[in-house]
Amino acid sequence: MASATIRRATLAHAPAIGALLQGSAADHVPADYFGWGPSTATQEIETSVIALVAEQAEPVAADQLQVDGYLALSARPPAHRFDANVLRDMRKAGWDAWVKQHFQADKLERINTLFLSRFAATRADTATLLPNFLRTVFSLSPQLAHIALILPTSTPLLDCFRAKIPRPAKKQDPRLLHVSPSHAADGPADGIELFEHVPSSGTVAPFALYVCRRATVLPPLTVRRARVEDCDDLVPLFKVQNMLPPDAGDYHVAEILESRNPAVVSLVAEHEGTAVGFVSASTDVDVGVLGKYFALDLYTDLLNASVTDIETTPLAHVASVHASAQHLASERAGDAVDDAGASSAADVPTTGTSQTAQASTVPDYAQRVKDAACPAVNDEHNAFAIHLFCIDDRYMHQSTELIKPLFDAMPARDYCLLTQPSTCAEIPLLVASGGGGRFTRVPSVPTKQPAHVLYMAHRFGHQEKVSVRRGTAKDVPDVLNLLQSNAWEEKLRACDAEFEPCRAEGRSFFVVEAYQQLVGVALLKHAPIDQYVRDFDVERWVEPRLHDLALKLNECEMLAMNPLFECHARWVLQDIMNLAETSVLVYPCVSPMDFMSLKILRAEMVPMRPRRILDPKCTHPLLLMCNSIVYDPRVANNARYVFVGASDCNLSCIEELIFDDQTCYTNLTLISTEGISVRPELELSRALVRPHCVGFPLHINIIRNTVQAIVRGDKRVRLRRGGSVAYDQLVLAPGRAFTAPSAGDTDASVAHVPNMIPFDAAHLGTVLAAKERAPRGVVVHGANAAAFHCVSVLLGAGYPAANITHVAGAPTAWPAPLTARAGLVRARYATSGVRLVESLDATAMKTALDRVTGVRIGGSGVPCDLLVLAHEKKVTTMNFRMVHDASLVFDNGIVIGGEFGTCDPAILAAGTATRFSRKEGIAWTLADVNSREVGQRVAHVLRGMPEYDSPPFPLHAYNAAIVETATVASSLYYLSMTPPTPFRNTIGVGDWRTLATHRDGAFVSHVDVHIDSRGRIVEMKYVGDRGLSVDRAVTIYGVNERYLGRLADRFDDGLVEELFDYLLLPQFQAVFHDRFRAAMAHMRMSALQGRAEDGDWAQDLLEMAHAGANPSKEERKTVLSKFERAGDAALAKRAARDLRAFLASAAP
Repeated sequence: MASATIRRATLAHAPAIGALLQGSAADHVPADYFGWGPSTATQEIETSVIALVAEQAEPVAADQLQVDGYLALSARPPAHRFDANVLRDMRKAGWDAWVKQHFQADKLERINTLFLSRFAATRADTATLLPNFLRTVFSLSPQLAHIALILPTSTPLLDCFRAKIPRPAKKQDPRLLHVSPSHAADGPADGIELFEHVPSSGTVAPFALYVCRRATVLPPLTVRRARVEDCDDLVPLFKVQNMLPPDAGDYHVAEILESRNPAVVSLVAEHEGTAVGFVSASTDVDVGVLGKYFALDLYTDLLNASVTDIETTPLAHVASVHASAQHLASERAGDAVDDAGASSAADVPTTGTSQTAQASTVPDYAQRVKDAACPAVNDEHNAFAIHLFCIDDRYMHQSTELIKPLFDAMPARDYCLLTQPSTCAEIPLLVASGGGGRFTRVPSVPTKQPAHVLYMAHRFGHQEKVSVRRGTAKDVPDVLNLLQSNAWEEKLRACDAEFEPCRAEGRSFFVVEAYQQLVGVALLKHAPIDQYVRDFDVERWVEPRLHDLALKLNECEMLAMNPLFECHARWVLQDIMNLAETSVLVYPCVSPMDFMSLKILRAEMVPMRPRRILDPKCTHPLLLMCNSIVYDPRVANNARYVFVGASDCNLSCIEELIFDDQTCYTNLTLISTEGISVRPELELSRALVRPHCVGFPLHINIIRNTVQAIVRGDKRVRLRRGGSVAYDQLVLAPGRAFTAPSAGDTDASVAHVPNMIPFDAAHLGTVLAAKERAPRGVVVHGANAAAFHCVSVLLGAGYPAANITHVAGAPTAWPAPLTARAGLVRARYATSGVRLVESLDATAMKTALDRVTGVRIGGSGVPCDLLVLAHEKKVTTMNFRMVHDASLVFDNGIVIGGEFGTCDPAILAAGTATRFSRKEGIAWTLADVNSREVGQRVAHVLRGMPEYDSPPFPLHAYNAAIVETATVASSLYYLSMTPPTPFRNTIGVGDWRTLATHRDGAFVSHVDVHIDSRGRIVEMKYVGDRGLSVDRAVTIYGVNERYLGRLADRFDDGLVEELFDYLLLPQFQAVFHDRFRAAMAHMRMSALQGRAEDGDWAQDLLEMAHAGANPSKEERKTVLSKFERAGDAALAKRAARDLRAFLASAAP
């Protein structure tokens, strides 16, 4: 086992697992021992709650994975072993009721048990692999206590499951504060069997039940009161965790251990007589100060002096679901800035820190304990706080074992509080990787940005007393009482019977109970899964073809839980999926937002990235939960990331952080005057893909304001309309703005002129309201594509064409495609009635009140009430002052290094308002490349780690196309797609050739397509009457023309009369799908790895794809069959799935 690593199984492991099941492992653990056939490994990996493999570090073949062992677990007993009547009973009351009816298994609950559905290993590794597999599984979740195995009574238990785990004898200490019941007996001297047989309860059952208990492979820690003798064990531990300076003496630790302070409780966790963990808590916590920064008002009894009586007090009165939802709604309302002014980091409250904090923690805490020798116990609140926590890294996954003893030592307190710096990563004490964490994060007050994060655990909420069942009509009054609203009553009462399969158009709801009270509810219905798979990158997390999703309750309409029990939300979602008999659950974030559900689901589910496709049906964000996410959630990052400017660069960076596979960023803030404007029909095309489906408002705080100053010492930005925002990492991407046409020493800024505005998203509302606010006229100044588009926006808003003047300059200053069709542009302006002035010599005429009254053009004045600027972009005066006053280096742009860093390591800058430092040797600027690609690289730097699933690349090697679109005179469409100028020679290979078609009849269409010597499309320009989708243009950038039915050959043969119509042919629809390139890449890889005996399958497939033919059903079946048998099976099957969409689209 020294050369093998236990890791999550993926579909790439399926061939190796299949070989294992049919190879040497089949002689020791038969493939049909668990009732499954040997060919179900792929589906098992995809649908199992946990699937692990022991992967060889050095496989025999470098290009093939090799595994020595495989283990799969499910959340319910294997359905193939039971008849329909038993399955119906399990659907009605859960599998635990059936198990307890037939076996003496009172401690087996759905919340703490998983079922072993498959295990296989080579003969040499069986004895060591299985215990290691089980130990890894139990380490994932503290609430997981049992792994059960159900076998027919006629099937004997194999020797590998009967192996004995040695258990060293342990001495009992009479001073033990807490001993886990499962550890009260040490077992026989020769060890404990890995899987113990569970006796029958007397009823006849054709099955035998075996259970592996957590304590068997992962002995619990012994938790007791701390003693002075523990100092020898704890001092090295504190130093390793950087909680004690290397030169500090042992007396700091001794002072804490010797304390007789009645308000302080210190516990240690022992393993085999050695202290491996320490926690110290105190009732000395200023809850009032914490309440100023965090939403403690959600918990009504936190400030009470008496503890809650669970027998008489309704939990709905202790913590309010409605109040929690209202808090999130106010947090997402915008303009949530700190009203405390320039408060420093020292003002932020802290109860103490965990092991991730600064090295002076132990001395500081020792001094606090020493100064308060005999204080009175604080009885004004119902909480205690953890001030010091540390545990050996080897036992980190057992951190939560200290929480129950801590509550036992504090019988007069119901709440346990803990803070840690926002820049520190969450530890398993706070949130367990597999669910079952004991703490929940308390949201901060919307007007505060504290430097610490507050976590809370409740005496009753942290325990595993939670259950889920199907709801009935009798539960509706209790549900409405929990929700404190009648809005859901009609849907709840219309739900189907409690255990019957749901109708295709019906719903079903589930209730969550604890301590015989209702603490949560979920409402499910059928989801259009096929539509979601088409519109979102669902395959990133699940393979839909491997899941039985037909006629299942897959869509969560609502989920609400008492805040005390939110730490169990992930398991609740898993159990709901089990009861609904589905393995995938989605939540569409449709308007109006249900903040009650969103508060929980945005933390537990993962957001789906929208696809770049034609004619998408979904116009809202989508969240997803599947079995693999339950025990492999994203890690929370609580650092305060503040982004200045809603540019494409910043939004793209935020998008990458939102869709990060491994990390959930909980504290993202965007400061922008216009917030996030998503008006594709009015704005110039953005580089983002369907931004309305990203869900920016769900995941970030949006502040509609302008940054006035950066206070680097306090790590704050001051806002123009008052208030400030604190940050841990600041990202500046304000961009450049169109400036006034004046020259010389005149201030080019337009901020002080109310009716002279740049054409951008921030001022789009003013342009749309010009009909009412600017009746005398509007002058648009600029030769930029944005200037032409502004005129079209005015016309689209109903503004009189006769009152619009476009000062556009000579045609040579226009975009090149428009310059070549200058006569057509003039004709369209004349038809629309807009005055076109082919000169840029214009001067604004102002009144004494600094208001524009007109524009002087060539000696004559044009009266206007609004002047819109769209010619030359510069860094605004306000942004220059912001950078200059913060002592950041500015040289015709914010000076940045190779990783977007400024002279302040806490501040990054990117976008068009930046320039590389001369020492970087980069002559070009970020304005010359695609802004979305720049934002992705900034996100790469913020992560601080290599991007997942992507090949290594230089940070500043850009290849995405620069796309510019506009509408001219409301009737002529313009699109330009070019490679980034600095990399033009590296993207296109050899000599380029041009394919051009021109039509000037009833429909105007001028298309120029440039391809390089290898046939790749590297540039495209279009001017015509019909709009060309930006998505359609971007997706063919870099695609070989052969995928478009050998476009170049057809063009040379005179078969392509008009390129616009040719690109709209139905057989090319798949080429415009974002999965097409991935499919081609997989095809090429699999073709290179194909076996000789497979013949020319790859050539057949490629020729069919290149030709763009319409293959028959038999031809498609034959080709796909060859493809799936070739090369690396996992890659081939994945590529086949992508190719299937292509071939299906190409069918008649």
